Amino acid sequence: MAFHFRPVPAWLVDTFEAHDVALHVVASLDALPPDAALVVLGAPTVEQVVAVRDHAPGAIVVGCIDLTAPEVAALIAVGIDDLVPIVSGPGEATARIGLIVQRVARRPQALIELCHATPAIAFRARIDTGDLDFVSTSAYRLGLAEPNQVGPGGTWRDVLHPDEVAEIERRRQAAIAGTPQTFVHRMRTLDGRYLWMRADLRRVGPALIGSLLDVSAQHEVEVALMRIGHDWRGVLDTIPIGVVLFDSDRRIVRLNAAARAMFGGTFHELVGVSLEAFAAWQPWAAAGPLLDRALAGEPREAQTAPDADGRVWQLAADPLRTEHDPTPRAIVRVSEVTDELRQRRAAELNERMASMGNLVAGVAHEVRNPLFGISAIADALELRFAQAAEPLPHLTMLRTVVARLTKLMNELLLLGGTARIEPEPVALLDVLDDARQACAPIAREQEVSIEVARPAHPIVAVVDRAKLTQMFLNLFDNAIRHSPRGEVVRVTVAVIEGKRVRVVVRDRGPGFGEHRARALEPFYSRRKDGTGLGLAIVQQIAERHEAKVTLADAADGGAVVQVELPLERR
Repeated sequence: MAFHFRPVPAWLVDTFEAHDVALHVVASLDALPPDAALVVLGAPTVEQVVAVRDHAPGAIVVGCIDLTAPEVAALIAVGIDDLVPIVSGPGEATARIGLIVQRVARRPQALIELCHATPAIAFRARIDTGDLDFVSTSAYRLGLAEPNQVGPGGTWRDVLHPDEVAEIERRRQAAIAGTPQTFVHRMRTLDGRYLWMRADLRRVGPALIGSLLDVSAQHEVEVALMRIGHDWRGVLDTIPIGVVLFDSDRRIVRLNAAARAMFGGTFHELVGVSLEAFAAWQPWAAAGPLLDRALAGEPREAQTAPDADGRVWQLAADPLRTEHDPTPRAIVRVSEVTDELRQRRAAELNERMASMGNLVAGVAHEVRNPLFGISAIADALELRFAQAAEPLPHLTMLRTVVARLTKLMNELLLLGGTARIEPEPVALLDVLDDARQACAPIAREQEVSIEVARPAHPIVAVVDRAKLTQMFLNLFDNAIRHSPRGEVVRVTVAVIEGKRVRVVVRDRGPGFGEHRARALEPFYSRRKDGTGLGLAIVQQIAERHEAKVTLADAADGGAVVQVELPLERR
């Protein structure tokens, strides 16, 4: 079928008719049928040629124009097939029109033969009904249908996978609206198998034209690779050690669940982010130098120093290069070893204390007896020289030293003691009251008060009352001694999930600061007159009660000590 748009010379129409080609006039290019074989444009423009290509891609496009016009080069550039000069009569144009008619006669058949020869399925469908009016024979070769099942009037809806019909219809409507579509879906063969087909759809005038290409083999490879990737990702995500792959620019390429938790973000938020974005925090501050050496081909390991929270990290960085990708990359492994180190130190300490327990207890007993004697002699001297003013200051100093040594001996006996705890049901508030009363003298001396927020209901725990009282006495004493005069040490008590009780002791002193990591170690003290055993005894009593002691600094100042005790013994 041949058409012309805009006026063309009458001799041109007559010449085409002389070659048995009738030119039909169309009012607009939108009315041009998609299967038009020939389109003649009078005084064509570049936009018109492009529009014809969109509406009738198989048509021969001929322009009737003055061959000296400046538009000729632009028309050739956009793919016009031929140009006929505007002359007063047919003249030399007759032979050219004859050649054009021969090309028109050959071209549709050549295009159809090309469609049938390619492995892709070419098709054309009506927009209004979706019916197919052309399907290439590749559909038969793939076993999707027999010639009498697919062809003009066929829809193929029956061979689509039922789960994908709605999505395919959405794609079809989008193509009808003018947006070309490319997507993958499944189609059923005559023997019941499903093939994965890549579909390309676009609107051309009143029809949808498209192609289908069998990509089943490619899809199987992609699925297999995806399954392998998911399996390895699942394996890596179960590893408690953080694993991060960095590229040569120190940007994150891949990371497992443990690493995502350390970074504090999702996979998509973190991939592509540079390590510099986290260089202010551990363990990533220590990872930078290791990563640089690994990218240079040298594996490295390191352990961080305890941070403000006492956390310690073990890091290792290894270079990664493959024969398929020689670009330098590196894998960084990160694991927190805080608890492991604490347990190791606790085990070492317990071992030392167990071996020293009897010795410490024996020495303490031996020293305590002379101290008692010295104290008795001081009492006697004080009575004898009660009227003499000069010796009394020396006796007062002697009593102070003896009291300090006696306190140290008692603490050593507590720390070195190996006696088992004797648990019994005890009202926890009674224990706290006992500890507060025992601290009353030092509290009055320091002008610091202790306030216990009493819960609405009594809390009973199975504990060793004497040892637990000693534990809270030490905590209260430590809080009082670090509090400014006139301040209040506040104590709160709360039950957690009905299984544990949490006691929080908070003061308004300077806080732990950099000393927090070592505050629970024996003999470590910031006070000149301190023995460094108070909090160590707290830790020991807590461990024997299967309790957990946590030290922290309050955001608005002061130290916070939290003790979590089980309500019942296991």
